[in-house]
Amino acid sequence: MSNVKQDMLIELIRTFGMNFKDALVYDRIREELRIFCANHTVDEVYNTMFLDIVQHVQTRVQTSIERLGQGGIVLLNLVVPKPEIPPDIAQNYKAVRTHHRRRIWRTINVPFLRRRSLSMVSGEVGREGACCQVEIRD
Repeated sequence: MSNVKQDMLIELIRTFGMNFKDALVYDRIREELRIFCANHTVDEVYNTMFLDIVQHVQTRVQTSIERLGQGGIVLLNLVVPKPEIPPDIAQNYKAVRTHHRRRIWRTINVPFLRRRSLSMVSGEVGREGACCQVEIRD
């Protein structure tokens, strides 16, 4: 939602044409959203930083409007709805995220498993009196 200053209306139409709001507001919002999303991961954009998007985009768009349109348009409110992620992209993202978590888990637990398997092989047997062999996959 935006408001046009009446004293700047004629100048804005001369410079940008009758669809000056498209050039100064809507295109700028699209561009700033694109830049924000390109600089952050899907998880950050969709979950962690979603509430920060509006403030960031609104500030950047207002700066652009002041620079290009000499402050002739005031951005009153900006609403960014949470997008629907296409099923194929969501499925791919989940697979990558699961694979990444498994790699982290292996990195954390491999030293523990190696120590445990070495202690079992060297003769330190548990209460049960049986020795198990642990297979480590990297």
